[in-house]
Amino acid sequence: RSSYHYVLRSVAGSIFNMAPEYFSASYDRMSNQQIMDMIGWVAGKGKDFDVLNAPIIYPDLKVNAKKFIKVAVGGKMSIYSKSGHGGGPSPYYKLWHLKACTPGLIACSVTLMIFLLSPDQQFPGSGVGATSSISYCTVFRTVKQFFISQWAHPRVQAIVKNMNDYVFDNIDKTAHDADDTQAAGTEDFTDSLQRVMASLDDDDSDSDDN
Repeated sequence: RSSYHYVLRSVAGSIFNMAPEYFSASYDRMSNQQIMDMIGWVAGKGKDFDVLNAPIIYPDLKVNAKKFIKVAVGGKMSIYSKSGHGGGPSPYYKLWHLKACTPGLIACSVTLMIFLLSPDQQFPGSGVGATSSISYCTVFRTVKQFFISQWAHPRVQAIVKNMNDYVFDNIDKTAHDADDTQAAGTEDFTDSLQRVMASLDDDDSDSDDN
């Protein structure tokens, strides 16, 4: 049975420009110091993991995270298609009326990015990695709160604009530019993203072996 995490694993090599086998569930990422250094994970200190100190997000956040977001809302082929969508069903951003990146959407992409680079083989239902001891719940909350609190900062706005221009390149720029000013408000698309994940599972279940 396909899963959203499998979809991300299948494109992670392209996103990070690394060997695809590094992101298989069975690969021993803990033995690969290069990968561990990318997230700053140290064995035995996973409980103290601070996502804001993870090297992978400096300065590569807008490079990598935006591709995870695009896969989430546009399907796994969207990062290969110049138009952002290679045909078939409508991209999920159209189905769920997504027009701009929000703190929750960005936090979700960063959380999944850290997970794929971590020693963990499965995303934990408890929210804490079985091997890494990383609290993915804390990672999500930390990133989301950072973007909420710093949303108006020019540097953050530049990052978000870069993400929007890439993820929502098919949408009228005035539409998502206008939404930028409201994206840090109380309404977020995190719930919609959960539906997107579930839909991706169904959408890609017949194509995983292709």
